[in-house]
Amino acid sequence: MSRGLVYIYGRRRDSPRREDRELIPFSQAVPHVYTQVTGASLSPFGNPLFDALLNEVAQAIADLVTIYGAPNDQVPVKPLPVAEVKLGAFQRAASVVRASDGIEYRRLYIRRGDLRAAAAVLKKSNARFASIEESLATSEASNGTAVRGETEAGVV
Repeated sequence: MSRGLVYIYGRRRDSPRREDRELIPFSQAVPHVYTQVTGASLSPFGNPLFDALLNEVAQAIADLVTIYGAPNDQVPVKPLPVAEVKLGAFQRAASVVRASDGIEYRRLYIRRGDLRAAAAVLKKSNARFASIEESLATSEASNGTAVRGETEAGVV
């Protein structure tokens, strides 16, 4: 077998499938990965708790695979600097990443194949993300609104 060839289902392929290279919006990919890893779904955007969970999942994905983006609409989408993204912070439900150098990247994308790979790695490694219930309990506890006797779970 020569180097660089991939055998899938007994057929030789010289490159990844076209659909694996397709760029998909990162903000749509992140809730998908959360669902794949935890079995729970996250859909309501705009809630700070959901945003924080999505940002946490986005960071875990970015630690594994390349994220694509651009600082504005005039610049083409390109792979983002790995170190800058890893040391940066995702914001607004993973629709923006502020890199460690201060540049804010929007129009974030991930390759479909990388999305699958990241979800598989996170699931296999038993990655743990907070549930909505845990986030609500933590939020209520920090705001002093938790009812006495409730179980308060910390964000993992």
